[in-house]
Amino acid sequence: MVRGVLLAGVFLSGALAPGAADVPPTPNPRPGGPVGAAPSPADPGPSDQPASARGPSATPADSADVLEAHLDTRRAYERAAGVSLAAAKQKLARVERAAGAGSGEDVDQARAEVDAAAAQLDVRKAEAREAEARLRQAKARAGGLPPAAPTVAVFNMAAVMRDYEKAKYQVYLLGKKRDALSDGDLNTWRAEHLKLQNEAKAAKEPAVKDGIEREVAELQRKIEDKGREVDKALNDAASVIISELYDDIQGVVDATATANGYHVVLAYPDAVTDEEKRNPYLKELKLKPPAAQPFYVAKSADITAEVTRRLNAEHPPLDDKGRKVDVGRLPPAPPPVPPAPRRD
Repeated sequence: MVRGVLLAGVFLSGALAPGAADVPPTPNPRPGGPVGAAPSPADPGPSDQPASARGPSATPADSADVLEAHLDTRRAYERAAGVSLAAAKQKLARVERAAGAGSGEDVDQARAEVDAAAAQLDVRKAEAREAEARLRQAKARAGGLPPAAPTVAVFNMAAVMRDYEKAKYQVYLLGKKRDALSDGDLNTWRAEHLKLQNEAKAAKEPAVKDGIEREVAELQRKIEDKGREVDKALNDAASVIISELYDDIQGVVDATATANGYHVVLAYPDAVTDEEKRNPYLKELKLKPPAAQPFYVAKSADITAEVTRRLNAEHPPLDDKGRKVDVGRLPPAPPPVPPAPRRD
């Protein structure tokens, strides 16, 4: 069974289709810079530093204005680094597909570019978090802190996964991979299995019936072996997707917590729609929580909408050509094909 965390989280079923279009490598930002990293100007020198970093000569209000612009710049750098990382990953996928005709050095180089781009994105995220912290301090000096924010915040993981467009698209791709792996032998065997079962039921002579049942048993074993092979491929793909989605959410939650001064952010699974909230089964689950389950959450402490908004803005779903995908136009995922029944 494909990893339940991914599929249940977005209330769909599906699988990751390999394949990424050829994406031109992003040029180095400067000689000696990391391959695949987002082009970026040199870090600001002493004369370009925010007012608060240069000393007490500037007023707190001026410091806040400068730092707000500085934060916008850092966030732009972060977005550019994210685009470069996506391009590097797409290039790696292309090179890996062509590895049979190329050299291992090409694959190693493409992987190195992905690592360099990922490291550059981490740097840009850290710079943005630092700029957010400086801006908060400047606002505090300018006239006191804004209305007190809770030091603890929560978000509904089920709601985030339902509305996170990249997660929806990855599940759609997972469904296409499942369909591709099931096409051919597996679907043919399943159809033949059903046909033989009907023939066995209609057979009158014991010898004929026994022969058909032996064919059914042999075909059943082949279907189960192939099903395990497909499940393993889907689980491997789902593991990669889950890891990437986790990293996306972790990065957004870290940035949101830093920007709002939260000391703790907790994730919890809960009903999303009004219909789900009235479901007796879900109410029973909340009475038997596997971990902390909030019974009351003040609106000011719930950052579910902010986490979802930032995820969709900073990690949009991209196709194999790097274009943003409109997940609202994706076809609904077909229901999973049930396995052939076991013979006792």
